[in-house]
Amino acid sequence: MDSLAFGAKVVGPDTGSFKDYAREPRLKVYTFRSFDDLAPLLAAHGDEPASMEAYRDFLTENDWAHFVRRLCRLLEGGRDSC
Repeated sequence: MDSLAFGAKVVGPDTGSFKDYAREPRLKVYTFRSFDDLAPLLAAHGDEPASMEAYRDFLTENDWAHFVRRLCRLLEGGRDSC
């Protein structure tokens, strides 16, 4: 999340949070399965600009306060009691 807060484009292995973030269209996060994937990946996406506004929106929607609210709703069966 720290790299995203600075508006960085991120490249990482196709696993864990890299894989999760790569599914988010507002973020410029790219994953690879092998090192052979890196050169074509960087060639295809290296010049794409990142939108600080889109990053900011994503980070706000996924901050700890929002996480706690979503968790409470899940635990309370949809009621917003936290």
